[in-house]
Amino acid sequence: MDSKFINSYFKLNPKWFSVKHFLFNNFDFIKPNCFSIIENSKHYYFTLLENILNIVNILTAFQLGILAYVLINSKNRKPAQKFLFSFLLVNLLLIIVYRLYYYGFNPQKFPLFVYTEMSLFLLLGPLVYLYTKSICYSNFKFNKKHSIHFISFFLVFIAFWIDYFVRSSGKANIPVVTYLSYTSYSIFFLVQLLVYIIAAFILLKNYRDKLKTEYSFVENIDLSWLQILLIIYLFHWLFDTLMFVFYVAKTKSPELFSILGIFSILTLLVFSTWAVIKGLKQLPFFSDTEQKEKYATSNLSKSESEMYITELINYMEDSKPYLQPSLKITDIAKSLSIPSKSLSQSINQQLGKNFYDFINSYRVEEAKKQIIKANGNGKTILEILYNSGFNSKAAFNRAFKKYAGVTPTKFKNSL
Repeated sequence: MDSKFINSYFKLNPKWFSVKHFLFNNFDFIKPNCFSIIENSKHYYFTLLENILNIVNILTAFQLGILAYVLINSKNRKPAQKFLFSFLLVNLLLIIVYRLYYYGFNPQKFPLFVYTEMSLFLLLGPLVYLYTKSICYSNFKFNKKHSIHFISFFLVFIAFWIDYFVRSSGKANIPVVTYLSYTSYSIFFLVQLLVYIIAAFILLKNYRDKLKTEYSFVENIDLSWLQILLIIYLFHWLFDTLMFVFYVAKTKSPELFSILGIFSILTLLVFSTWAVIKGLKQLPFFSDTEQKEKYATSNLSKSESEMYITELINYMEDSKPYLQPSLKITDIAKSLSIPSKSLSQSINQQLGKNFYDFINSYRVEEAKKQIIKANGNGKTILEILYNSGFNSKAAFNRAFKKYAGVTPTKFKNSL
């Protein structure tokens, strides 16, 4: 749209002439004021985000303090609670230090303080991992071999102290924390934390695999809440990592840093609160000594294993123990006078299944028989699943789809 068209338009529409005259004659006045309004809006938005971040930080610090107090005053102080308390305390200290920086604390004047604070970050990963381990295994106790998880913390802490004394002797006169040192340290910390989070996920998976070798039900003991907890903490790591990446890229967007900071602290708050609430109620099922490699020291022969399977199948068909919802491998082993570990090994090696899948395969076959028998008599799927030995609808649907290839409803409708 050119100027000739604009002028002709204003001539044909006299009522707009005054608007044209005002805009053209006052453009130099309007332009700077428009930019001023935009800048003020950006400043207001940034200030709002900063205030939200400050409030969330203060509330989180207060909440961490309360949670730590609850744990320290708990009657039954299990290892999981001790690790969680340490985790909360470290995060509380880090938030307090952040607040000190925000209110004008100069880190260059107190190098030892800064070095200690930076070293504390290296405790977070090991504490999350050991917390997960102590939740999974009942008799877990911290001993000398677990101290290896804190080597990185001690090495970095000692290195920082050596650096401090070198500076104090006057042999070096450079800033306490340079851009290069901060970048290198942050990469090391973020990688270390990610490794420990992944290790915690692997530990939880091994626990679940072990669970299925001894239990025919896992719905209430599979620590699904702990998996969600670790996912939340993984998001916390992701937000921190994004802030670091944008820092290294020298992104000029303080609003973005504030938004990421808010999400980072909120995920930490959710993680900590949920960990305390759920962790205090959770009872571990396995001992730490049961984490050894499968059947590494077993003397079970192939002929013995085959004999055990024959006895097991006969027992399953005659006594139908799978109809008991809370059936455990120790129950069957006791009835057959077979060591439970030998029975578990036989099921795994001879049938290629764990105990959980082995029992559920019988339950699905029983459910299919009952569905066929009940066709047309009004018996519901819910009644059938409980009569087949299942104790939850979700577990029944998963198992039925796995072994029958279709859902229970589709199977019933196909009859």
